[in-house]
Amino acid sequence: MGQKPRPTTAPPGRARPVCLRDYWASPARVLLVEDDPATAEMISIVLAGQSLIVDHLAAGAQAAAYAQRHRPGLILLDLMLTDLHGVAVCRALRAVCATPIVIVSASREEPVIAAAMAAGAHGYLPKPFAVHDLLAHVDTHLPPTSAPLPITLPGPQSAASSPVGAVTAGQRAVR
Repeated sequence: MGQKPRPTTAPPGRARPVCLRDYWASPARVLLVEDDPATAEMISIVLAGQSLIVDHLAAGAQAAAYAQRHRPGLILLDLMLTDLHGVAVCRALRAVCATPIVIVSASREEPVIAAAMAAGAHGYLPKPFAVHDLLAHVDTHLPPTSAPLPITLPGPQSAASSPVGAVTAGQRAVR
């Protein structure tokens, strides 16, 4: 008996595509380190619509301690924070966890982006961005939080009733 996907919100009249995250036993947690409230709210709404839990921090100073304590599956990090530079935050995060870090920043300066990558970031998403680009980065860098639930395939007999290694075609065994 398979488990149904979690209901999520989608635009009226449009269904959200089903993905493997819908079948995880527990939703994944994303840490968003972003000082702009409007950007943080938009990212949080989009990711919540994808069955993800979003924890938002407006300052980089608490990011490393928070990541060490809560173990998110992915970190989205702005480079231009009000309290610390994002590269310093990225180094601090990398010192305490191996969680994938995606830089989400308006900075297009190549030396700064290269420094963030050298500090341990896994990807870079320039602002402004399209929602599908954000979701592509999340899908690429977010590891599964748990093994997917078993998917049962319809058929005349279940794998449990077949001898190990037996292959059947219809009702007869193929040798």
